[in-house]
Amino acid sequence: MPNIQAGDTTPWRALSPRDEAAVDACDGGAVLFGRDDLLAVVARGKHRTRFLHAITTQKLDQALEGVVTRNTLCTAKGALRGWWTQVVGADSDVLWTARHGAHTLVEELLAYRVAERVKLAVDDALALVEVIGPSAHRVVAEVLGVTLDEATREGLADAHEAPGAPAPTETPTTDKAATDNAATDNAATDNAATDNAAADASLTAVARRVAWTGADPCELVVWARALPQLGRAAGPLPRVTLQLPRASLGALAKALLHAGASAGSHAAREALRVRAGVPRLSTDLQEGSTPLELGLADAVHLNKGCYLGHEALAMQTWRGQLRRHLCWLAPTSDAALEPGVRLRTAAGKRGGQLGGGVTLPSGARLGLGLVQRRAYAPDALLSVPSGATLQLRGTTRAEVFSP
Repeated sequence: MPNIQAGDTTPWRALSPRDEAAVDACDGGAVLFGRDDLLAVVARGKHRTRFLHAITTQKLDQALEGVVTRNTLCTAKGALRGWWTQVVGADSDVLWTARHGAHTLVEELLAYRVAERVKLAVDDALALVEVIGPSAHRVVAEVLGVTLDEATREGLADAHEAPGAPAPTETPTTDKAATDNAATDNAATDNAATDNAAADASLTAVARRVAWTGADPCELVVWARALPQLGRAAGPLPRVTLQLPRASLGALAKALLHAGASAGSHAAREALRVRAGVPRLSTDLQEGSTPLELGLADAVHLNKGCYLGHEALAMQTWRGQLRRHLCWLAPTSDAALEPGVRLRTAAGKRGGQLGGGVTLPSGARLGLGLVQRRAYAPDALLSVPSGATLQLRGTTRAEVFSP
């Protein structure tokens, strides 16, 4: 079966001065990022929830309208085929996934449809933007004319009335069953962070529909969820995400910039992604890797019943023996690096596979890689075939290799 996310061997690159300025602006202001790297897959039909609940790793049978959560599709052996952020709606669900893998994802999901009334289709008429930084809430609230905290807290309060919904906390968490499961799951579902960062921890949020009455009026779906960052003393970056018709994208972007946001870039957003420890499957995936190994444990629900890969993921969890895990790696020199090359330990043994990386505004280089359990040790040095060495900065989820 071909990989749903084809390999990307784009070399590690330094940020341009403009990209560096965008990353730095996230620490003190608000930066607007267009997410054209993602594409919407829309699920419709009477049985869409039942269908997706039955074959994917996330628990969806009690998900209320507005729930935003991470989800994955696996093979029967637990190998990851694709992942997405799912926005649950009243009449349809939107699955935001990597643009280059969206059509293949639709084909693979529909391969498991038997008699269910469900339709899945790519919808390029929808767009997604993010505003990231300490001023993100203020900027978005000014443009939309609604207090964002009130909207999100109201949504959390409403959702908490039903069983299986997120609890009304400052940082939204998964449903009670998932929370109980996380406690049992131990390290594999630990959302704590190494050096104040995690792989987009606590991915469940609650979105609200907001009518925008600006230059090109439309209905938006808005949710707030912080973006953790490795080594950031002030903690995770505030982040607001807006889903809207693509036809209104230009007018909304202009309004957000006028309200005080600065323009971001794809390269700057990549730097934030790497610091957050969020995998990009085209660069950070190793064939056969499971969601647990890639830091996507929040998308895996082990107590909801059988689904594709359930037994393999359960065995990997209960045995507590992840073969490998997504880690941060810091090169010790300026040598050229490319994703997909093998990592070796100081003793010359297999150590894993290198993923993507960037040069940060500070000048430091940081990347991601899948490191094998037996090769992992704090601050250990790993090498690539060219002879360049990289130092381990920790796993993207805390204590996954604990005894």
